[in-house]
Amino acid sequence: MIAKRAVLARHCEAAGRDVADIRCSTQAFVCFTDGSAPPSEFLAATTGRPTLVGTADQIVEQVAAHADAGADELIVPEWLWDDPAERADQLARFGVEIMSAFTG
Repeated sequence: MIAKRAVLARHCEAAGRDVADIRCSTQAFVCFTDGSAPPSEFLAATTGRPTLVGTADQIVEQVAAHADAGADELIVPEWLWDDPAERADQLARFGVEIMSAFTG
């Protein structure tokens, strides 16, 4: 990611644009484990895709690593949760336990 940002910076400089005006987004599936192993169904569904897995503190560290690499937006796909109640619960939990670590 860092090498890509350097290439982007060179292109912006050549075009007379400020690299700070360019946004970089990434996406990852999220699975809270609370110290237990992630569900095998989740791992099977996300094979080869970016994932954030672990306790809330571990996921905060993983999101911070994405931010340190230059991402300023994280998209959390929610289509792995078939149950609407589980989907709502997981997204609410992400908002409270993860996003709150990055907002003032």
